[in-house]
Amino acid sequence: MLYAIARAFGARVTSGRRSAGDNAAIGGNPSSKHLTGDAIDIARDAPEIAVSMLRLFGKVYDEQKTGTAPHFHVEAHALTLPLLIGAVIGTARLLK
Repeated sequence: MLYAIARAFGARVTSGRRSAGDNAAIGGNPSSKHLTGDAIDIARDAPEIAVSMLRLFGKVYDEQKTGTAPHFHVEAHALTLPLLIGAVIGTARLLK
């Protein structure tokens, strides 16, 4: 779902759901939300509207760790508003 929102607003997703093996290979946190599909990383050149819309659905962290390219890490909130998700994606289509 975060992936769909990011893409609808023109953000380049650089990481999404990961297997435990892939996560370990890149030095990811063993309890990473990427393992459950509840986190994505997007490129720092993402349109501001994409970052703003993702803030409605999750916590956005500005990551600048050594050994990784600077990016935004987004972790999903507990979402109970699936209709809002559809509205956001519909809005993105209207803005294009």
